[in-house]
Amino acid sequence: MFNFKGGATDFSRRVKRLQMIAEILEGYDFSVRLHQDALRARIEAQDRAQMEKRLRVLGYLNIHTRQLDMIMQNSSVARHHREKMRSDLATFDTTASAELP
Repeated sequence: MFNFKGGATDFSRRVKRLQMIAEILEGYDFSVRLHQDALRARIEAQDRAQMEKRLRVLGYLNIHTRQLDMIMQNSSVARHHREKMRSDLATFDTTASAELP
């Protein structure tokens, strides 16, 4: 189970960041629930190799999304960060990168 909540900016930017994180996680077979400014994601029934890849995805997102709510007002900057994260994560699992929205 992965939980992500809150942030340092206004509610709308926190929600935009969570929506971006949710899109990425869903591309990696996570079941995601959003409620206000909180995200809960889980994954089940994966073999060990897949689970290790998914844990690397969670670690990456945990490190790289903490301050992203600050830039979510600027759509071009947010889009740049989204694409960079997708590109970085593709190195963890090339099969899932093709499935990302």
